[in-house]
Amino acid sequence: MLDVNYGSYPFVTSSSTTLAGIIGGLTLNPKNTAEAVGVVKAYTTRLDVLDTFKTIKIAVAYKIDGEELESYPADLAILERAAVGYHEMPGWQTPTTNVKTYYELPQKARDYVEVSTGFGLG
Repeated sequence: MLDVNYGSYPFVTSSSTTLAGIIGGLTLNPKNTAEAVGVVKAYTTRLDVLDTFKTIKIAVAYKIDGEELESYPADLAILERAAVGYHEMPGWQTPTTNVKTYYELPQKARDYVEVSTGFGLG
């Protein structure tokens, strides 16, 4: 859904997330590609973008008529009707621009990393 050609604009990346996009992006020779097991592209943000937020919302669910969907809605008509469920966390309101290691991050920023990567949700 984040593919620049097939995603839900404006919530897209600036590149193609398909196998063809990866082959082109890495300048691989497709003749040397015998098999594709899976294609994954990670999306992250720089933590310093969030430094001033008082509260940070993490989308954790999509619901239609109060019923939680099993996954992100691939159908745009369903997506338009979906309500997003959020997990809210306190922001850290401390600059992280010069942080070099995970442990230099403020505790609230580390908490955000843990929750947003799935370790703290349950």
